[in-house]
Amino acid sequence: MRSRNEPCWTTLTTDQIDMLVNIVTEDHGSVLTRQQFNDIVLMLSEDIAGLEMLTPTQRNQLLRKLWSRYQRSNDDLQRN
Repeated sequence: MRSRNEPCWTTLTTDQIDMLVNIVTEDHGSVLTRQQFNDIVLMLSEDIAGLEMLTPTQRNQLLRKLWSRYQRSNDDLQRN
């Protein structure tokens, strides 16, 4: 069992979330559908240590958070 002082490798920082969203946007553009976005993020997450350990619930929470950030970053791009 993991103690409370050990890091949780299934959680991403704000900077890590921003980095993933930037990678998706730079490599695949800003007009992805939700399904396309999810597929790309899931492929990327296979290569990130700890994310392969996500439960389905954790994975869905992460996808929702990343999708929200992706949409916000695209809205910001359109305003500028």
